[in-house]
Amino acid sequence: DTLLMTTANWDYWIPSSKACDTFAQVEVIMASSGFCDSLYCQYYLPNIFSPNQDGVNDDFMPFSSQVKFTELSVYDRFGGLVYFSGGSDIKWDGTRSGKELPAGVYVYILRGVCADGRSITIPGTINLVR
Repeated sequence: DTLLMTTANWDYWIPSSKACDTFAQVEVIMASSGFCDSLYCQYYLPNIFSPNQDGVNDDFMPFSSQVKFTELSVYDRFGGLVYFSGGSDIKWDGTRSGKELPAGVYVYILRGVCADGRSITIPGTINLVR
């Protein structure tokens, strides 16, 4: 991992009701190996969708301007693969082979590439409601 370090200095003059004023200089050193990574890899994933053809939340899909999603796998509660997409249109409509699946919680694994070139794997759950 790349370690980011930055240093900042602040001068403070603290007036006193006594005869002497106080002067202080503060140096802050910040180090991070993860904070800046997130700036290039922000995304939003819903936790529920309702594929009822009303035009609102009909598909489960990721949203990001910084991540190119490349793969989506969805599994039922028994671990069976119900959906896979390896193309550029990463979204699931709540069906398996064209047949509607029942309401419930499904597990997904989403893969993508961040704007800084890192590959990511995002596991999670999605609630399908009908």
